[in-house]
Order: sequence, then C-alpha cells, then structure tokens
Amino acid sequence: MKVLLIFPPQAQPFLPHLALPSLAAVLKKAGADVVQRDYNLESYEYFLSPEQLVKAGVSEFIANQIDDVKKSLRTGNDYFLSSDYYGAISVLQEYLKYISRGYRGVDLTLKDYTTRYSNSKMEDILKAVNDKNGNLYIEFFEKKMQEIQDIKPDVVGISVAWLSQLIPGFTLSNMIKKRFPDIHITMGGSMIGHLSHYLKYKRKMFSLVDSFLPYEADGSFIQLVRTLEKGGNLSEVPGLIYLQKKKVKSSKPEIPGDLNALPTPDFDGLMLDKYYSPQVYLPISASRGCYWSKCKFCTHHLSGSHFRQKKAEKVFKEMNDLNERYGCKDFYFVDDAFPPETARKLAIMIANDNKPYRWVAEFRAEKIMDREYFDTLYRGGCRLVLFGLESYCQRILDRMDKGWKRETAAEVIRNCSDAGIKTWVFFFLGFPGERRYEAKQTLKFIINNRQYIDMVAGGRFVLTRDSMVHKNPEEFSIDKYQDENEEDLQITYPYWVREGINEEDVEELLELFRRDSRVQKFLEPFVAEPHLLYLRKSCFTKKETK
Repeated sequence: MKVLLIFPPQAQPFLPHLALPSLAAVLKKAGADVVQRDYNLESYEYFLSPEQLVKAGVSEFIANQIDDVKKSLRTGNDYFLSSDYYGAISVLQEYLKYISRGYRGVDLTLKDYTTRYSNSKMEDILKAVNDKNGNLYIEFFEKKMQEIQDIKPDVVGISVAWLSQLIPGFTLSNMIKKRFPDIHITMGGSMIGHLSHYLKYKRKMFSLVDSFLPYEADGSFIQLVRTLEKGGNLSEVPGLIYLQKKKVKSSKPEIPGDLNALPTPDFDGLMLDKYYSPQVYLPISASRGCYWSKCKFCTHHLSGSHFRQKKAEKVFKEMNDLNERYGCKDFYFVDDAFPPETARKLAIMIANDNKPYRWVAEFRAEKIMDREYFDTLYRGGCRLVLFGLESYCQRILDRMDKGWKRETAAEVIRNCSDAGIKTWVFFFLGFPGERRYEAKQTLKFIINNRQYIDMVAGGRFVLTRDSMVHKNPEEFSIDKYQDENEEDLQITYPYWVREGINEEDVEELLELFRRDSRVQKFLEPFVAEPHLLYLRKSCFTKKETK
C-alpha cells in the first residue's frame, strides 16, 4: 500500500517538524511505499509569491521584492546584522496581513493562524472546513488535489502538532475525503493527543477522517497499513480511535519501544532549501517525554510519551547520517528537556571528532550544570539553550513542583551565558495563589540578570485540561472555571482565584515590565526560537535607553 504523510498548515515555516520524517523512516524500514509533504511550508510559498500578493492588492513593484526578502532569511551565513533580520521578518508579516485581508475574520502570521471560528467547538470546525470566505487554505488545498491524485495513496496520514493546524488539518482531510472516498485518512500528532478524550465521543468528526492515532505511532501506523491491506479489523491497531457500525471505538495504545532501535529520521521529499532559515536546519531528538514530568501546570504527558532516551552514541550517529545525507550542520533538539548527561557526552563526541555541528536545546536547570559543563557543551556545538524558569519565587516554584531551588536556576543561567551560549528564558505570572510581590520577584530577577539573558518570553498562567491544576482546583485555590460543555473541544480554560493576583493584575505587571527601559533588549518585534542560532550573542547587548 502507498502512504502519503502530510504536515498541514499552520506552523512556523523555519524548519521541518520531526513527526513525519521519524514516521517515514519507520514505515520505509518496514517496507512501506511512503511519500511525505510539508503543506505548511508549501502554503507559505504559495501565499508569499508575487502572483498572490498582487492578487491581494500589493503593487507589482513591491510584490516582486518578496523573493529577495525570503532569500535574505535563507542566506548560507549567520544573520550579520540583527536589524536586517528583523526587517526581513517584519516585511513578511506585512505581506501576510495583505493576504489575510482577502478573507473574513482571518489573520495569518508566521507564528499563528486564527479565524472567526473557534478551534474549541466541533460545530465551528465543521463549518470552517467549507467556508471559502473564512478559510484561506481551501484555495491552496484545491490546488493540491491533483498532486494527491497523481501520488495515488491508499492511506493519508495527517500530523497535527499545534492548535493553529486544527482547522487547516480538518479542511484538508475533508477535501480529500470528498474527492477520494476510497483513501483511508488517519490523523495524529500531539494536538490530537490533547483532544483524544473528546474524540472518543465525537462521532461527527468521523465525517472528516476515518481514524485517529493520538499517541506515538511508530508501530501503530505500520499495523494500520497492514490491517487495511489484508482487510482486517481496525481493533487490531493499537491506540486507534475509529468508527465501527456508527459507534466510536478505541483500542489500547501500544507499549512504547526502544528509541535506540529507531532508524534515523528521513527527510526525503521535503523542500529543505525553501525553509525560512539559513542553510539546512533540521530537528532531532535525544529523548521522548520529560525526565522530570512533575510540573503541576504541564500537559506534555497527553502525548502518551513516557520518558525514554537514546544513547549519546545513537544521537551522534543520527547527526552524522543527516550531515552526510542532507549536508546539515545545524540541529534543533525538540526534547521536552534534554537529558543533561546525554548532552555532555554528545558534546564531547562532537568536539573530539571535530564536527562543525551547532545545536539548540531546552534544558532544566540542574546542579551539575556548572561553568565547566557549559564550556564542554559550547566546544561541542551548543549555541542556544532555552530555560523554562517559570518563576523566581521559591514558594511558587515549590507549589508548581518545579523541582529546583531558585538559586540553582540563577547560577545555571549565568554559567550558560558566561560560556558564550545564548540563553532564552521563559516565565509566566499568575500561577494560582501567587501574590503580587511574588510575581515581582520574577520580573526583578529578569531585570537584574539581563546581562546573562539574551531573550525572554513571558506571559500569564494558562489553565490547561488535564494538568494537575485543572484536575485539583480546590488544592490550587481555583474557585471555578468554565463549564467544559460550552466548548466541546476545549483545551484551555478561564478561571477565578480565591487568593493571589488575577488576570488584570498580571497584565498590569507585564505592561510595567515592558515599559522598563532596562528590558528594551527583550522587546524586538519578532524572533523565532530557531533563528536565535543565527544571531550573534553581541546582538543582545544593546545599550539601555535613558
């Protein structure tokens, strides 16, 4: 049987997503005939073209400059001047505004896609997939139907990793199902994992797809293909949600396998030279799941990934394979939290073999991360680390079950920066029960340590379904939150607190923070996490305004 794997819009078009290449490699190893396409990237190429911009009302002279703007992001070198980089990003954002204006209630950016329809309501999704005036991807997908017909797949797998892909993903499946009713359409990805509880009760959604694979699908997808090929019962497929005799059925998920036995991800079929980043830049992983996995606000467990990790030797081999096959020297680790000892061993291998690799990863702050640790990582190619600080108030960190002392986090960030590695720090205010003076401790830490922090991303706490906070509202002083029946695919919820700062207080504190002259270096109009690899550390040492 022939399998077509599709990554739909909308996601950042800066590098491929790892889901399809990982699955493609597994399927090919099992003998399947596999084709993969990144319709997210291809949609940006379609809309950010002179023809479409002129159609949207941009003058022909201005529209014809779009290719030069994209080339400036795809240069083979690092971004020399940050002003040039931000200028190019701003131009693309402006072009996308023109594209969006042609549709009712639509806003497409490089980081998000919103419409007048709610991603949290099944009925809205069912309406959106057919609304040509309120869904700009219908036009793009119509042009892809001929390609699908030429490929002649028996199975189409659609991977939905982000909320912004939900309506586009179902729009695509709807069009394929109408045009090619004999194709089996299955949908998976981390966002489907978040929605798995709902999908078991939403029979109408099966008018758009044939099945869902909400968890890890390395073995399940192979079993699905084999079951369809022999005309077997779908109950044989682990982790599958499907419709049988007008009833939604689900089977027990497969037991996660050994990551070291998986083949190197296969990126064949993707337009690697068209992503909006310099050179060939590929995602990779050293683990699945989070080795801590206790934070009370987190819902990463909904992906179904119990923590497992690869040996450093396996990761190094994959980097070498991808370098040999695609010329890739720059890697983005997508791990929830990079296992620290694996990172150290990997860096030593890269340095000892004199490989030209550079890489980005997200880390938890651990006591072993002294200056020598980060010096080792730097010699082994690490150039950017993302830290989920969340808070600098110890009481709140303990309440979150973050698992570290705040002094450790502060020291780790400084050690990382002093080693020459760029740092991106994430935080949020308003965790239930947090008081105003406690929230200020976090902002004060960012300000006082700004010489060690190159970028920050801050916002307010968001209550997500099936987090420990959501499951235990009384424990976290939440008085009540929105009835789950109001939006029947809801993932996040508004809430009310009995004590501590509320949403208005949080917004006030964040606005005061943004106005502080000492944090102007953090307020660039737009930067993508992957792109920090290509900006010099000196770009983030700007003089403060008086």
